[in-house]
Formats: sequence, structure tokens, C-alpha cells
Amino acid sequence: MRVLTFTLFLLGVLLLSELDSFAQPRYRKFGKNIQLLDSLVRSAKLFTIDYSFNVPLADMADRFGVNSSVGGNVLFKTTKNWLFGVEGQFLFGGNVKEDSLITNLLNNNNFIIGLDGFPAELSILQRGFSVMAKVGKLIPTNPKNPNSGLMILLGGGFLQHKIRLEDTNEGIPQIEGEYAKGYDRLTNGWAIKEFIGYLYLDRRKLVNFYVGVEAIQAFTQGQRSLHFDTQASGTDSRFDMLMGVRIGWVMPIYGRSASQYYVD
Repeated sequence: MRVLTFTLFLLGVLLLSELDSFAQPRYRKFGKNIQLLDSLVRSAKLFTIDYSFNVPLADMADRFGVNSSVGGNVLFKTTKNWLFGVEGQFLFGGNVKEDSLITNLLNNNNFIIGLDGFPAELSILQRGFSVMAKVGKLIPTNPKNPNSGLMILLGGGFLQHKIRLEDTNEGIPQIEGEYAKGYDRLTNGWAIKEFIGYLYLDRRKLVNFYVGVEAIQAFTQGQRSLHFDTQASGTDSRFDMLMGVRIGWVMPIYGRSASQYYVD
């Protein structure tokens, strides 16, 4: 919650700084023609590398705690500040709440004994990914830089998550190969995503980034016919949600400028 509050505060500061930085526009002269530099809306390809911190909600909150994702976007920005593109994200975390997951593997002392006869080292992790198509709009907040401003995106695509049992010494045959499917809780389905934040593209092309908040709603279903620990079916329908804060670095490749000229 503190991360979300800080992000909203940062968005407010960025927007206010843009609105407060109005100044006389800059011009460049070509003989008798004058080009207005500070109001050029430019088309661009935006390549991003980003990170998000997420809080699970709905059914996902029963299985996982807070998690993170890393990934990237390819966005196409038009001279009308419309945005179109695709994204891919890798989801990971170390907070798994399925308490019964390995109970059938424990001995009387609550250890899992490996092939070497000693207690085995086992990590229980969250893994997943998402791929989505996106459309949105950039709303400039400063006429000096109409390629930056409030960015609103809506996406739709596919989300998958599962539990990964990581056997450090490969000494637990009960979770290797096909047996892992009885524990991994593999779940996937269609998802939608909403994002609102701030995109900053430097006129000097030095610093380019975005930051904002996002929400994912996924209509998923379990993909395993049997959970070994509970002996129950794993094909239930679910509604998974994530709320997160995302920040990303942007590499823009600009198209031709939509220039404005005035005769001197």
C-alpha cells in the first residue's frame, strides 16, 4: 500500500511540474520560414524494459503473496498520440500460501528425506507469464513537450501462473518429471489489463521513462486433473487479480516530425 501511495504521489508531482513549466515556445528559422519546435507531436516506436511490484487479489490472493514481474513492451505512437502495441511479462515470487502442498512428502519430523538419506532442500516459488496486446492514448500536459504526459492503456491477452518446486540437490524423485504436475497448480486463462501513469520522453532524447499503476483481471482455470496433496481435482474456474506499480525505461525511435511552419 505504501508503494502505491508513493507512486500516486510521484505521478502528481510529475504532472504538476509539467503544468507549471510553461514557457515561451522555441523556434528555428529556415530562411523565411520559422519552425515551431516545442509543439511537434512525433510518431515513434517505443521499446521498454520494465519492472512491477504486485499485490494479488481475489482467488490469486489465496494462493500467492506479493510478487514481481519483469518484461517489456513494443509500442507504436502516432502523431495523434494514439498508442498500439504488445507486451510480455515474466511473473515471479517466493510467497506461496498452499500450506498442504508438500504434507504428503514430510516424515514424522516434518522433513523431506532425499535420496542421500539427509533432509532435502526444497524451495517453493511462484512462476508465471503474461502476453497482451494493448491500445491507449497519450494526453499531453505541457505544450512544450506534447510527446509526454498522462498515458492510459487497455490490454487483453493471456495469463499463466503455477507453483515451482525447486529441488536444490535433485534428491527428491517424488517431484521430478511428470510427478511435478501433481503439485504445480498450473492455471491459465484470458486476462485484461488497465494502466494509468505518466510517460516522459525527453526532447533531447537523454532521459525517457514511464511510471504508473495497473490492474489485471484474469478469468482462469486449473489445468491439472489431480492434486497429489489433496487428492482433489485441479480444474476449477478462478478469478485472479493483480494490482501493481510499474516503472520502465523507454528507448524511442522517432519517425518524421509533424512540423509546424510559419512564414516570417
